[in-house]
Amino acid sequence: LRPLEASDFEALKQVAFHPEIWRYLTVPAPQDNMALAAYLAQALKDRQAGRRYPFAVIDLHTGRLAGSTSYGSFALPDGRIEIG
Repeated sequence: LRPLEASDFEALKQVAFHPEIWRYLTVPAPQDNMALAAYLAQALKDRQAGRRYPFAVIDLHTGRLAGSTSYGSFALPDGRIEIG
């Protein structure tokens, strides 16, 4: 994992449009490049605001971006965090 960056957009386009990877998420899958750009921009805004910490998932064998994940929905009093 490494922090997700705006420069990851082109690599995300290669993996983000497979519907199966969005199956268990509560956010809608992006259907086009504009929706993916909006998703990425929101993830980066959420990190700036401290609401979510998005990461790029890197394939160790190829060194290429394989997807993304985030830490979010922090509940510090409960010692709980959402990963997804």
